[in-house]
Amino acid sequence: MPRLTEVDRHRALGLLQAGLPIRTTIFRIRQRLHETVSDRSRSGRPRSTTQRQDRNLVRNHMNNRFLSASTSSRQTRGRNNQRISANTVRRRLSTSGLRARRPYIGPILTQRHRHQRTLWAHKYAASDRIQCRSVVFSDESRFCIDHADGRVRVWRRSGKRYQADCVREHTKAAAAVVVIVVVVVVVVVVVVVVVVVIVVVLFVVVATAQELIAVFFISFEMLKNLGLN
Repeated sequence: MPRLTEVDRHRALGLLQAGLPIRTTIFRIRQRLHETVSDRSRSGRPRSTTQRQDRNLVRNHMNNRFLSASTSSRQTRGRNNQRISANTVRRRLSTSGLRARRPYIGPILTQRHRHQRTLWAHKYAASDRIQCRSVVFSDESRFCIDHADGRVRVWRRSGKRYQADCVREHTKAAAAVVVIVVVVVVVVVVVVVVVVVIVVVLFVVVATAQELIAVFFISFEMLKNLGLN
C-alpha cells in the first residue's frame, strides 16, 4: 500500500482522538506517537565503495584530469572486491565537486600572458558600444544522439577552466611540421626529376655514341673496299 505522508499521519491521529474506530495503520501510528510521526531512517542499499575508496577515486582524477569514468571504474574495485559502474564513479566525483567538462584547447597561459590579456580586455572594455555592435561573435556546437562523440572530457571544479592541468595544450608546432613535410616532398620531387633527366641524357649519349661507332665502321669498310679495288 502507498506510504502515508506526514500530514496524513497527523490527520489520522486527529481522527483517532475524535473517537473514530481504530484501524491497523492508525494503531501503529498511535504506538509511534511518543517517538516521532516522521519516517525513521532506513538502512537502504549499502554503498558499493568505502570512504577511503571514494578518496582514492577523487585523488586519481585529480592527478589525471583526463581519466574517463569508464576507465576508472574498470581499474577500481569496490567493497568486497566487487566491480563498480561508471555511474558510481561519476556520483562520487560529483559529490566532491568534480564535473566532466570539455577542456580548453590552447596554449598554457603564463602569468605574463594573463596580465597582457587583462590589459587588452580593459583597453577595449571602455570602447564605444556602437563599435562593438559591428563585431559578430559566432560559435558552433555539435550534438550526438546515438553514440559518443569521441571528445575528451576533463574532470574539474567550477572556475578551473584555464588551470594548467585542465588544459589540452595546443601550440602552432603543427604548422611547422606541415612546412617541413612540404619542403621534404619538394626536395624529393626535385631529386627524382634530376635523376630522370640524367638518365635521359645518358640514354641519348649512349645512343649517339652507338650511332657514331656504327658510322665509323661503315666508313672504314667502305674505305677498305675502295683500297682493294
